[in-house]
Amino acid sequence: MRKKVNNCGGILAKGCSKRYLNAALPIVLALFIILSGCEWGEDPANYYGGTRYYTVTFISNGNTGGSAPAPMQAAEGSNIMLPSQGNMTKDGYSFEGWQTTSSGYIGNNGYAANIYTTNIPYTIAGRDTLYARWINHTYYYGTLTDTRDGQTYKTVKIGDQTWMAENLNYWTQDSSWCYDNNTDNCNKYGRLYSWNTAMAGSLSSNENPSRIQGICPYGWHLPSENEWSVLLTTVGSYSGTKLKAISGWDTSEKRYHNGTNEYGFSALPGGDRHADGSFNHRTNTDVQGLWWSTTEYGSDKANSYNINGDYTGCGNSSFTKAAGYSVRCIQN
Repeated sequence: MRKKVNNCGGILAKGCSKRYLNAALPIVLALFIILSGCEWGEDPANYYGGTRYYTVTFISNGNTGGSAPAPMQAAEGSNIMLPSQGNMTKDGYSFEGWQTTSSGYIGNNGYAANIYTTNIPYTIAGRDTLYARWINHTYYYGTLTDTRDGQTYKTVKIGDQTWMAENLNYWTQDSSWCYDNNTDNCNKYGRLYSWNTAMAGSLSSNENPSRIQGICPYGWHLPSENEWSVLLTTVGSYSGTKLKAISGWDTSEKRYHNGTNEYGFSALPGGDRHADGSFNHRTNTDVQGLWWSTTEYGSDKANSYNINGDYTGCGNSSFTKAAGYSVRCIQN
């Protein structure tokens, strides 16, 4: 049988009529019109009465026992409470919520994926896939009670060092402040101290350990630049991301990058106080945490370390000793 090719490249047997194709065109066009009214990737079956309903799917992400919770469906813009791990387990790991990528990072740039715990509302914005967040704990929190005022702080061992896992909040009469002079900020971020106040009159040191108690509780001391370097070497690449808390870095105007808190350091953006009395780095468009070291640079500057909401590392720089920065102490 001879064959011929139609205008669209199709092969028609001799004697077949094109009217079959013409009859099919209205059906194809109707399907196209229906489907084109949906957003790309949207399931038409999840669009009811003018409201979109999206499904959140949960992935067990390497579990060794049990299974992931069943998918959840809710209206766009509504809030749901994310499920717990249920019977899902992973040997040697603990479940700590859900994250938007399997690795916990966004690509290879060192930024943390969005991380969600199971006790806060999750807003439905589209079809999402969330992966179980498993943590192989290399750290465990201890506690420190400052006998001077009775305040208790979390502590954490990172490598061979034991750090406070919160900023110091010990009141002094001279040269210490709450950010924006608001005591709520002291309760959350600790106090800001000038370098001289943090050092309590001691001279500069870059030894490891620094052997300078300064403003720290008994049995603890201020870290030198050398000791900060040991911490960052222990943590490795993307140190800022790994040391930042998993929440607390966003503002009402800008979504910054929270951290993974892989070592329990729980860094928060406490900001700073300039020598002129103004406060900075805790605004809607700029958030940082800044901490003193015991190492000075010249007569009027000292070394400090900073973690920025927009960056993955932990930087260091020298700044005027009259500025107000946060303090973390290390156990002797």
